[in-house]
Amino acid sequence: MKSYYYKNTMSKKVSIVIPYYNGRNYIEELINSIRIQTYSIIETIIVNDGSNEENSTFIEDLIKNKYAEMQIQYLKKDNEGISDTRNKGLEMSTGELITFIDQDDSLCGRYSIEFRVDYLEKNESADIVAGYNLKMDEQSKIVNKKTPERVTDIYNKACDYKNFPLEYLNYYEERNKLFFFTTGGSLIRKNVLTDIRFNKEFNQVEDIDFTLELLRAKREFHLLKLPIYIKRTHDQQASRNTPQSLEDMLLAKIKDIKKLY
Repeated sequence: MKSYYYKNTMSKKVSIVIPYYNGRNYIEELINSIRIQTYSIIETIIVNDGSNEENSTFIEDLIKNKYAEMQIQYLKKDNEGISDTRNKGLEMSTGELITFIDQDDSLCGRYSIEFRVDYLEKNESADIVAGYNLKMDEQSKIVNKKTPERVTDIYNKACDYKNFPLEYLNYYEERNKLFFFTTGGSLIRKNVLTDIRFNKEFNQVEDIDFTLELLRAKREFHLLKLPIYIKRTHDQQASRNTPQSLEDMLLAKIKDIKKLY
């Protein structure tokens, strides 16, 4: 697929890590969103976290047959949770840039990877670049085409990378939720993850804890005013029922990290 934006000078490999657990309902939509990307130097890694036989056979057939040309890297392991699964994918990855995408989500448009690679090529100080998240329902219908004004105001402030840490930390501390940044919507220079992994204590909201560790390490976040990622909302999402103990751990960590800024 020809890109009207792609620069031949962009040659960094992007590793896309997808944790898979009994996820046959939406995984094809995600893989298709990767396959249509205009940026072609992509390594797709699917880590099967102990899915049942039906779901395991389904994904293995897709990788071997329907998406054979993508040469998807695949690992099947015992069920050890989302954090361990993402860490296994990170260990398998060979790209200079990396992102972690949930099995029921999707990349937004054909240029999602390309725009972010180009940005990191042009902005050497940036360690992570992300953009707007859209939301879709179980039928893949976009459910919030317009971002609430209060969130847009905060996002605009946070687009100045120097303001990102406190805008992010304050918002989560006050509301116990993210307003724009998710791990799936980010593209990260892998060399900044030397000592950072997903915490196995978190089998929910692990992306928030991961983000906080990046902030603790003073990694530089940049934000684009572009839709980059589509997050699916449905009743089965683990983050809808986050235990208070995990929320308390996150809030304690936020208060500790804010002292650094």
